[in-house]
Amino acid sequence: MVSPAYLGEVYWDLSQLEKEKSLKSVVKEFEVYFLRQFLKEAEKSMPEGLFNTSFSYKLYYDLFASQVAETLSSRDLGLESFFEKAIKAYSQGAK
Repeated sequence: MVSPAYLGEVYWDLSQLEKEKSLKSVVKEFEVYFLRQFLKEAEKSMPEGLFNTSFSYKLYYDLFASQVAETLSSRDLGLESFFEKAIKAYSQGAK
């Protein structure tokens, strides 16, 4: 079992938190976020009708967009490698 003192240290020490997450997991999370935002913006371009203005429609579409983003990110779209290369290039340029 992890001691509460260790949990507090990890939670508040951001440098320790960076060590806990790998670049690959961060890039994967960003890819899901990026795809979800893309789908939400695509929904805005749909013509307004009777159903897509209600709160329940927006809620279910948001859940749908989240699930589609998760599914798409499990496929190899090439976004993950693109984001990883961009982060590495930015990290080298920032030094």
